[in-house]
Amino acid sequence: GTVLDSDYVLSALPMRDLKAVLPPSESPILDALEQNTNYVSVAVVNLVFEGMSRLPLPGFGHLIPTNQHQGVLGMIYDSEVFPAQQPEGTSALTVMIGGGKFPDKALLPEEELIKLAMEKVREHLGITQEPAAAVAVT
Repeated sequence: GTVLDSDYVLSALPMRDLKAVLPPSESPILDALEQNTNYVSVAVVNLVFEGMSRLPLPGFGHLIPTNQHQGVLGMIYDSEVFPAQQPEGTSALTVMIGGGKFPDKALLPEEELIKLAMEKVREHLGITQEPAAAVAVT
């Protein structure tokens, strides 16, 4: 492998994974950082709708301000962003639930996550049909 000498390291890896790729000599610093690092959970619910060639709103998606206390961070309109990845006549979106303000929501059972996601999809996008597929991942 290549050795890179640097003054700073910016990483998006979880601490346990970062420890695995950095030399053992950095472990004391990483241990100290880990003790002072807070993590929050976010659940994602992927929904697919058949017989719907377009979502009601175009674009990347939308965020929901935390002061609305909905427990949902926002939605990504997957089929709008990546139309070639969807079968013809289907639409897909991802609902992000939980986060720092609503950590308990991300820990709901899969069935309840899907129910909450669908409530918010109905409220925000007006989609009332049941999804052909729904998967929640925490």
